[in-house]
Amino acid sequence: MDTMKNTQISGRPRDAPGHSIPVDHAARRHSVALQFATPLRTFAREIAMSEHVYKKIEITGSSSESSDQAVRNAIARAAETVKNIDWFEIVETRGQVADKQLKFWQVTVKLGFRLED
Repeated sequence: MDTMKNTQISGRPRDAPGHSIPVDHAARRHSVALQFATPLRTFAREIAMSEHVYKKIEITGSSSESSDQAVRNAIARAAETVKNIDWFEIVETRGQVADKQLKFWQVTVKLGFRLED
């Protein structure tokens, strides 16, 4: 006997005490499909609309505050001269030590920017 067809949502066998609602597997599959249908359509539409060409550059930002701030500094500085920056990728994180303490964070990032049509 197929266990999945012989269970209800709680996982108890149909002939177990307290069984009251049989599982309609087709309805459950349909329900799950509906939950994902709209996001998938939206995702497909975004993919179709984002068929761009990108270029990558690699830069290093620094900060005495944090590695996150070093990334923000790098992006802010690059954005002064580079248009259409859409994403970044962290390549390397390192720090400068002076007097036995962390003085600066240095983060190398690759920036992806969209080439204009």
